[in-house]
Amino acid sequence: MAFSKIAAENLGGSTLPAISGASLTNVDIGNYSVHAIAEYGETTQYDFTSSAHPVQISNESCNLTATSTSDIFIATISCSAYTNVAGNGFGLMLVKDTASDFSNSNGDTTGNYWLHQTGRYTEMAESTNFYANLSYTCKFTLPNTTQTYFRLNGMIQRPSSGTVTFNVDSYATTEFTRHGVQIVQYKYNG
Repeated sequence: MAFSKIAAENLGGSTLPAISGASLTNVDIGNYSVHAIAEYGETTQYDFTSSAHPVQISNESCNLTATSTSDIFIATISCSAYTNVAGNGFGLMLVKDTASDFSNSNGDTTGNYWLHQTGRYTEMAESTNFYANLSYTCKFTLPNTTQTYFRLNGMIQRPSSGTVTFNVDSYATTEFTRHGVQIVQYKYNG
């Protein structure tokens, strides 16, 4: 079956606008529109030799401010990790804070600042010299319209020995391949 092209002027008599990545804000999707996009990447490696959660695996962060408590945020996360001992496990935890230095959320184990977590055994090393790329997408809302900072933390389960390293890949050297966070904010239009 062959398809033919339809000229823009034949679609309601008006010309369609050009679409680029720069025009992805205020795109109407029902009661929501894309309001803002924030992201950061990280290449610095972080080594750990004991079980712990959360552990800081970046000095970077990104921030957004909700226009109302009905705004929806979609986070897409990717992080590379390595361990030199079979049986070690690692996972990720997206945290938020109203302080840019994350002084409120650092070390929090009560869940007040967690947005999403994958668990310390999301990926478990099946062999020595084990590389993995952890990634996930999650949806959340914010309880107020205060500027909020976002950062990805690590989670480690190390039963006996070895080192767990985040943000390392022997072939991929770009920051978003090693550790990337992107959050899209959808504004509620009523």
